[in-house]
Amino acid sequence: MTASRLSGKGGYEPGTVDARVERTLTASETAQFRRALAGANELKLKAVTCDRGSDGAEWIFEARDGGAYRYVNRWSPKSGPMHTLGTVMLSFTGWPFDADY
Repeated sequence: MTASRLSGKGGYEPGTVDARVERTLTASETAQFRRALAGANELKLKAVTCDRGSDGAEWIFEARDGGAYRYVNRWSPKSGPMHTLGTVMLSFTGWPFDADY
């Protein structure tokens, strides 16, 4: 797993990478991730507009499978498959985060 956190604050510019985690998931974490990924239809959902809201966080999910690349972006999802996948992934980083975002 590779996770990058950007320095942007308060809905302004995204900023630069201020923290990065690279590590191998445990077997239990891998199973948890696969369940969440399956629920998100393996990121086959469509990307949405890149517009940002006035308060919140931009969640960007990227995947590479062989030579294919795809991404899904959502603005502060409060529920649904991308929220589930994101919170599972965030839990693997060890970073504290505000549950509202």
